Amino acid sequence: MRFLLDTQVLLWAAVAPERLGDTARVLEDAANELLVSAVSSWEIAIKYALEKLPLPERPERYVPHLIRELDATPVTIEHAHALAVAVLPHHHRDP
Repeated sequence: MRFLLDTQVLLWAAVAPERLGDTARVLEDAANELLVSAVSSWEIAIKYALEKLPLPERPERYVPHLIRELDATPVTIEHAHALAVAVLPHHHRDP
């Protein structure tokens, strides 16, 4: 199965895997394909620049390292992806 990782899940996988609960099983199952959106990189870079997210190294080195460690696939974002948000189900208000 394919899973697009939320930014928080990506970060917790690296620094606090105990916080993942059942999600940890998804990350550990080699049958699953893990995806990381460029949006997560963007969000991490913004929070790092605002000094709201301390990282052990700069985001341009840290995020690609996390993606490799999780054996995840980076996903680019196109305008069509951003616009498709208008038709997604409303599970929560977190963009």
